[in-house]
Amino acid sequence: MLPNKVIITGTLHKQIFFVADDDLVRHMGEDIPFTTFVDLPGINPGDAVNIMPIVEHVGFELTDACDDDTTTDCGCDDDGTGTTSGFDMSDPYMEEPVSPIFRRLIQRTVIQLVVRGSEEQPIRLATAALPATVVAGTSC
Repeated sequence: MLPNKVIITGTLHKQIFFVADDDLVRHMGEDIPFTTFVDLPGINPGDAVNIMPIVEHVGFELTDACDDDTTTDCGCDDDGTGTTSGFDMSDPYMEEPVSPIFRRLIQRTVIQLVVRGSEEQPIRLATAALPATVVAGTSC
């Protein structure tokens, strides 16, 4: 912690599951470390801080679509549409539609960090001695 700032470090752990050509479910894990600063006016080193991460959005995009896994150039046209050998993958009248193969997965994760801080200050309490005698039922 710095004066008026909180340094947050963490690791985003992703688990990606996908179905391979052999119809088996595959898994790939990835750890992405991150560091960020949050301005928190009035906070000082030694003060209590509570950080609550909230995953707001996880999105993905499959890119580099290809219909032939054996070609070195990925079998895609220059425009990246994934059409090869004169066949259009979106043609519903094709006898054997070609399933595209995607070479890359782009994933975006948005995490909201809720940071709360409280300043610790000692409070001095003084106790007074009780009166020596307490008389019940007397009035002034």
